[in-house]
Order: sequence, then structure tokens, then C-alpha cells
Amino acid sequence: MGEPAAAAPEASRLARNSAVVGAATVASRLLGFARDVLIARLLGGGPVADAFLAALRLPNLVRRVLGEGGLNAPFVPLYLAIKKDRGEEAALRFAGEAAGQLGLLLLVVVALGELFAPCPALAWPAASPTSPKRWPWRHPTPGRRCPSCC
Repeated sequence: MGEPAAAAPEASRLARNSAVVGAATVASRLLGFARDVLIARLLGGGPVADAFLAALRLPNLVRRVLGEGGLNAPFVPLYLAIKKDRGEEAALRFAGEAAGQLGLLLLVVVALGELFAPCPALAWPAASPTSPKRWPWRHPTPGRRCPSCC
């Protein structure tokens, strides 16, 4: 008789957790829609909005890849295995070392991004797809040149 009684709280906790995740997903979608409406209202549909949205392409890509599960798949199993085999202290050391190495990698990527920023800016469209000035082959910031590609 102990099994059905124990399974009931587990099932209700699973249902509650699923409902929380579902509600958070709906709230995220609604807030994203509100953000898009606000951007459209404040910036309109012209070149300013296009420039704003083009500037967010790379950060959004990085967020999707790294922030939405790209690092969880390899990190969490390793962390749990180290915690099980060597203890909590070793797992925390592993997490700290991983965070430090990712921070260093981020620093290098940002430095290279700052140095070579004009290169991808030339390749990305500066206006809407229907605009005749879709590919402005001029340098985006006068006086600043990309070392190897411009």
C-alpha cells in the first residue's frame, strides 16, 4: 500500500512543475510579443529599426546557442559525475574552472569582435530586403578600418 501513496505526491509535484514551466513559457512569449510591439511603435519600420535589429543578431545567436541549453548538455552530466565520484568540493572546483575558462574565452571573443567589427557589419544588410540600398559597400564608421578584410 505504500507505493500508490508515495506515487501520488510525486505525480502532483511533476504536474505542478510542468505547469510552472508552461506558465513561464507563455509569459515569455507574451513578453516577447510586447517587446516587438514596443520596438515597432518606438522605432517604426525604417532604417533605424533595421539597424537596431541587425545589431542584436549576433547577441541573440550567442544567447540561443549558449544560454538556452547549449552548455547544459555537456556540463551537467560531467558535473554530476564528478560530484558522485569525487565529492561536492571537486564538483564546485570543476564548475569554477569551467566558468573561468569560459570567461577567458569570452574576453578573447569580445576583443576580436571589437577589432574586426567592421567586417561583419559590411556583410550584414543595413536595410530591409526590399530596399535598393541593401548592400551599402561603404565603410560603416569613417576612419576605422578592419585590419585584414576591408
